[in-house]
Amino acid sequence: MRLFVVLLALVVCFPVYSQDEYPEQMALVMVWDGLRPDLVTPETTPTLWEFAESGMVFDNHHSVFPTVTRVNSAAVATGCYPGTNGILGNSIYAPEVYEDRELDTGDAGELKKYQKALGGSILTCPTLGDVLKDRNLRFAVASSGSTGSAFLLDANGAGVTVHYDYTNPETIWDEVIRRCGKPGPEMAPNEFRNAFAVRAYLDYLLPVVKPHVTLMWISDPDHTQHDAGVGAPETLRAIRLVDALFRTILDTLKARDLLERTTIIVASDHGFSSYSGGKNAVKALFEPGVLDGNPAKNIVMTGGAIYVRNGDKETIAKICKVLQSQPQVGVVFTSSDAEDGNLLGGVPGTFSFDAVHWSHPGAGAILFSKAWSDQKGPFGYPGTSANEGTAGHGTSSPFDIHSVLIMSGPQIRTGSRSTVPTANVDIAPTVCRIVGIEPPDYMDGRVIREAFEDGPHPFAVPYQTKVVRSSDGVFILRCSTVEQGGGKNSHYFDFAGRE
Repeated sequence: MRLFVVLLALVVCFPVYSQDEYPEQMALVMVWDGLRPDLVTPETTPTLWEFAESGMVFDNHHSVFPTVTRVNSAAVATGCYPGTNGILGNSIYAPEVYEDRELDTGDAGELKKYQKALGGSILTCPTLGDVLKDRNLRFAVASSGSTGSAFLLDANGAGVTVHYDYTNPETIWDEVIRRCGKPGPEMAPNEFRNAFAVRAYLDYLLPVVKPHVTLMWISDPDHTQHDAGVGAPETLRAIRLVDALFRTILDTLKARDLLERTTIIVASDHGFSSYSGGKNAVKALFEPGVLDGNPAKNIVMTGGAIYVRNGDKETIAKICKVLQSQPQVGVVFTSSDAEDGNLLGGVPGTFSFDAVHWSHPGAGAILFSKAWSDQKGPFGYPGTSANEGTAGHGTSSPFDIHSVLIMSGPQIRTGSRSTVPTANVDIAPTVCRIVGIEPPDYMDGRVIREAFEDGPHPFAVPYQTKVVRSSDGVFILRCSTVEQGGGKNSHYFDFAGRE
């Protein structure tokens, strides 16, 4: 009898997973929020470093601009830039909800309110989850990020989501807690909620949902780094804790004989910069004489975007001139009257929305970025931007734009590196290839063909780099273009700033 009880306990604690019930090819996309490439080291991330050596590292990977979390969660989830999916910033102008102020995309409640006002999806294109569902493939999300970023990973509810604050569907919450335990409080490092997201994947989503594709979003090091700083001891501790969770994932998949059928993609949504201080860039717009004849109620600010509700071109030009005169402002973007793909904006001295894939019916009149430099921050890491506070992201700096992409799996080249440009929009179409389906035409990103054993060698994928100067010669922008086998938008924004 005692032996029977022991055996029963072992079955409960260590359930037997039938491989036949799992898809032949699975994909796990694990986003480490705010991880800079130069923070991936043998000392700080031993597991990720070993993983990279066994797989493929992409040394020219790009965040989507604006380099903020919800823009990039939407990009990962759709394979599209803001100009296609409509998530234009961490806050957006949604007049259907708020006529005179911004809407916070970090709050799922706000996004649902927007969804209700629209009577349909908040995204202006389908998601990866929608694509998988249409092909009878299973999709899941596990997240320790904000409720809004988690919501955007499956905005149309095509799969199963587990978050520390909610589940979709709601009916699975009790079973998730029974299997995974409670999420725990928010901390910095956010170790309890990060660990909960990993348990949700390993102990609920994998054995119950058996997803073909899982998007996992881990809130560190971003969560800790904003207050502690780039390379601070607490930031490095946060990264080490995530690295240990990654080891748990790899060991568990191996123990369940699932590692050999799982392709793992580790990415970061953006880089990070130390803050060097800077004044409020838009305060000067409301000084006497700037907006004369155009009441302030016509101006709506959403982060780095400015909406001029009556579309007055003279006002737009005035605002651009004021922004460009301030040393804490880096570059300004406006729409272009020229053909698609023009990199110069319609206002002198600005670059076009097309340069950063931001052309959308819901876009503002102006998008601007803070100035940046390659000077070192307090902990010795290069890259600063003219903001108040400790550290952050969102600018057109290469330190914010360049981010992490590492892959390993049964179909991926081993022990390789690539300098061919890639971006977060390329993740979704590449995942489609991994699970054996054609990526839909609406996706802006491309299949990263050079990642696959049967694809071209990275040396055989040509790309060009182009430098553009503003019409007044004060500002500079660099972009790269993959020439063969690219998606419909295989143009990558590298950086822009004052020359």
